[in-house]
Amino acid sequence: MKFRMYFTIIIWLVSVGVIRSPSLAQSSNAATTDMVWSADYTFLATTQLDGKVIIRNTSGEIVKTLTSKNELYTVSWSPDGKFLATGGNSADINIWDVSQEKIVQTIQAFSEGVYVLAWQPTAELLLASGFDTFRAWNTTTWEPATDSLSVTLTDMKWDHDGTKFAFSGGTVGLATIQSGKVTVTPFDRSIVTTANLSIDWSSNDTQIITSGGSEGTVHLWDATTGKQIKVLLQTDATIQNATFTNSTDTIVSAVSDKGTLYTIDLNTKQIQQTDYPGTNLLSVAWNPVEDLLALGGTSQKDSVITANSTKILSGSGVFEIIPLSQK
Repeated sequence: MKFRMYFTIIIWLVSVGVIRSPSLAQSSNAATTDMVWSADYTFLATTQLDGKVIIRNTSGEIVKTLTSKNELYTVSWSPDGKFLATGGNSADINIWDVSQEKIVQTIQAFSEGVYVLAWQPTAELLLASGFDTFRAWNTTTWEPATDSLSVTLTDMKWDHDGTKFAFSGGTVGLATIQSGKVTVTPFDRSIVTTANLSIDWSSNDTQIITSGGSEGTVHLWDATTGKQIKVLLQTDATIQNATFTNSTDTIVSAVSDKGTLYTIDLNTKQIQQTDYPGTNLLSVAWNPVEDLLALGGTSQKDSVITANSTKILSGSGVFEIIPLSQK
């Protein structure tokens, strides 16, 4: 089982450009690998393979650029918006002071890369997953808050009050941390057949969605029972990321390796497709305050024309902010 999980994650990392293969030699170092809005939704931080952290305002304008020496795969804001945690192909986690634009703490986290980070809303813990290793860190002392666990996670998200977190990977489930002990409640194992690549909570923390990776699915789960409610999407593309995108949790947006943005209406069951030819969309993040949808990824081309306009996305790294209320 561990080898199968290892192989699945390797294939995923190659597919998104995190681990390079000869066939991906033309992938841009400016590829947008991860994105997250600050807690007050005034700024968006994105990571790139060239080691840059780009901070933008809600208009998409770049306000700061932080530069590291390594490829970056993941980013997470502190709840007060003063700090960013980043990880990538280095074994270290870097903590940035955003106003000073510099690294103020380096954590020697794992023996290999750092693929997923999640800062607790109460600011006490930072979750980190490397390649088949998970650990939480105390954000005051930056000492380990849990033992290392041998597990491969592809995404982690805290619920809104920070009492528990949802995780995806070879399994999907919930976990809590108390007195340094991690307690895991797995969801229905019979449903999870491949490594799910992303996970997201509904606004009231009663439901969860996961993107099924190469399975081409988006699943809706009951967060209390751990049972699947329904499959929201089934396609032949790899679904890289999915998120709730309205205040009533009835709209879900998902992106694929074939450059398609899927908008799924849970009430009408209608699915709208917007195509970005020649792209691999890796990330999607919704801003509920301004009703904005941010997209990020990579392209095989030097420039990309969007499906809805003649706007050219930056180089062969893909980024766009879409005002949903104006669509």
